[in-house]
Amino acid sequence: MRSYFQDAGQKVATKCIRIASTATTSDVIETLIEKFRPDVQMLSIPEYALYEINENGGERKLKGDERVLLVQLDWHRDDREGRFLLRRMDEKSYISSIDACDNENFKKKLSKREKKRKEKRERLKAAEDSKKDGIAERL
Repeated sequence: MRSYFQDAGQKVATKCIRIASTATTSDVIETLIEKFRPDVQMLSIPEYALYEINENGGERKLKGDERVLLVQLDWHRDDREGRFLLRRMDEKSYISSIDACDNENFKKKLSKREKKRKEKRERLKAAEDSKKDGIAERL
């Protein structure tokens, strides 16, 4: 799972972690705090929350008992993209600065196999379109 973190106007940091399908939001938050801010454990730990951010700019705070991987699977079932953002609960949203990052990075990266399939579909469609144009010109 890839998640993002931004603290008090700093640059956005990203980390990938491997989590179990049974991991709850609370478990994931603890792990992410260890990854992003190991120094925080010694101090008083501020309240952090995990937010689901959609490509259209909407955000939703995940409940402590939600299964994070199930939330991510719902994105694919609904054919939409999203991100997980870890941030302090008392700070304002930094969605605009995250969205300022190139929107192309937000789109799903295709594997080599998926790229080849997409190119093949585009070539077949272009060939069909050219055949239709040729027939129309002859008539």
